[in-house]
Amino acid sequence: YDIAYNDNTRNYKIFKKIFQDKERNRKRGGIGIDDGGDAVNGAHQQRDIEEEKLSINGLDIYVCIRCGMHLTKKSLVMDENFHGRTGPSFLIQSVFNVDIGPKATRKLQTGMHVVSDVFCKRCGTNVGWYYHEATKQEQQYKISHYVLECALIST
Repeated sequence: YDIAYNDNTRNYKIFKKIFQDKERNRKRGGIGIDDGGDAVNGAHQQRDIEEEKLSINGLDIYVCIRCGMHLTKKSLVMDENFHGRTGPSFLIQSVFNVDIGPKATRKLQTGMHVVSDVFCKRCGTNVGWYYHEATKQEQQYKISHYVLECALIST
């Protein structure tokens, strides 16, 4: 898995560890193998399999609608009442597997903001934007967070 990193990305280390662990387990031929290579007890293994199914089935993950690349976890959604270019959008604490475009000053519905478009790392689809700056004091909570547009993501 590719993990997007920049100085503003929160939870980078958490996502990196989760995906490195899953990739390591996948390469070993399955879930439920501990670092020593021995099979863990059945209950623990079953729980890992169920957690993996939740992620694979998309119940916990938002993905790019075009290519299916994992973009963020539902638990990182901060606000579901945003509006983007394509309609309803989510304010999200952190995303991964994205590239961030150049900074641009834009007049949005809530005032002037410095933002960057956010693109899926796999297919290049513009899935939202990232807030660098906000001019109004009441909009400062958006800084260092992302907006993903509902029409461009899926579960």
